[in-house]
Amino acid sequence: HIQGMRQKIMRSVLPLLSLTLLSAPTWYGSNMVSAHPGGIAYGRAICGSEYTTPEEPYIVPDIAEAWYLRKIATCEHPYFWTKFEIAAADQPLYIAAISPQIARFQDKIRFNAILYGPGVSSSQDGMREVPAVLPAGITRRTGAGFEEAAYMTSPADLSVCDFVKTNPVMRNYAKEVGGRCMEELDLPKDYKDAIQADTTTFSWWLYSFNHRAAQPGTYYLQSWLTDSVTNATAQGKYEVTLGPWTWSGYASQAVEVEAQSQGTDCSCAVNAQSYKENYPERLGNLDPQLYVEELPGGSCDASPPPATTCVTQARMQYLSEDSAIEWAGIFELSAGRTYEWTFRAYFDGAAEAYGYPDPGMDVFITPASSLAAATAAADAALKVAPASTVSAEETLAIKDMDEQTSQLISFTDPAVASSTRVLLQPTVDGDVAVLTQHVPTEFMAHFLVDRASGEYVFPKSSTLYGELGDVPEEEEETPTASPALPLRTAPWLAAVLAAAVLSLAVRR
Repeated sequence: HIQGMRQKIMRSVLPLLSLTLLSAPTWYGSNMVSAHPGGIAYGRAICGSEYTTPEEPYIVPDIAEAWYLRKIATCEHPYFWTKFEIAAADQPLYIAAISPQIARFQDKIRFNAILYGPGVSSSQDGMREVPAVLPAGITRRTGAGFEEAAYMTSPADLSVCDFVKTNPVMRNYAKEVGGRCMEELDLPKDYKDAIQADTTTFSWWLYSFNHRAAQPGTYYLQSWLTDSVTNATAQGKYEVTLGPWTWSGYASQAVEVEAQSQGTDCSCAVNAQSYKENYPERLGNLDPQLYVEELPGGSCDASPPPATTCVTQARMQYLSEDSAIEWAGIFELSAGRTYEWTFRAYFDGAAEAYGYPDPGMDVFITPASSLAAATAAADAALKVAPASTVSAEETLAIKDMDEQTSQLISFTDPAVASSTRVLLQPTVDGDVAVLTQHVPTEFMAHFLVDRASGEYVFPKSSTLYGELGDVPEEEEETPTASPALPLRTAPWLAAVLAAAVLSLAVRR
């Protein structure tokens, strides 16, 4: 009982304290700098059909706060639509874009966007006429609410940071490295997201401009990537920052929850490190080839255009009131082959050790041409204790539905190994349904590998079960001060801390 009370108190106090501390402005020399939260939780990216139309855009709940949003651009779904409300005429509106330092995208992508809203015009600073001819697959929206529009794109010269240094915040994170303007982000050893703690990440700057919104009203930003040579749409990853020209505070927890509740069901970039594609050892020594298989990159006018496995997964309600199933997928497997299924422990920076989100996972595996054919039997099987346990390098049973029971995959002690590999060995060609107690992406285990050929095998289709938008209380990337520079917090910090404690007392 005491343990439970402690946990409840910590869950209540820590978000308030961390929110308050992150809200405190800091100064690097004479420049005031503060963090801005991600619009999607856990540093994830959106992809596939998510937020690709103005009818279903990502809604920025408060454009007076700064936000970052990450997008995986594919040939099938190049667009990213955001929507926000401007409160006053001539309101400062900062728009920026970066792309993580990934070799296969280097100097190959450019940022493009059309801003729609009252009073938007190509005569405004930083704006251009929308091109009469846009890349194949890109269409300027017309009709009510979209009459006024202007275009923006990456500057011709990305080797120098002059276009970033006009912003009082982001100029602190722009440096010229190897003939390219880069963002450098250092995270401290005690950073709250353990797999990112004590890391340095570089990103390429693609765009940065201090715009002004001419009139109050509803605005839309339609953005996409193009190939730097062909000007066709392109595969790639990019992060958009939207907000005021400068920020010294942090979105309230309520507003952050409102933003992040919109969520993502993207099958890729399931955490910040897999989006950035760095420090693979922190994801159970993941082979970086996975990222190439998921999103190889390239111009969409290639023949054939580059394929991708980054898609929006289907989502349904739980199969029953007390269902244990959170994910299901169909894999096409061949008889006589051995497929490796690897579950990875994550690096815990505070403990300097590896740990799994859960110590094991119940699974139900059966030949089936569709998930619908297997869900009833799997749902019943996972409500009872598993009939068998499978450990590292052991083989999971693939049995007919009327013979199959659930199996427990017992993960290896992370002090011994940072991953657990189990095997599937089908005896006939065909589709195999896999239904699981947890979502495999929690362990970077959303694919199989053919042991003999090294081929990656992704599910033909997959479904998530449960509600969208599980939102963490606080986990955003926060720029950190260099020890060599003076750091001080605003004098109102003590008052805000006191208010937080008072709020806790009232709520409890």
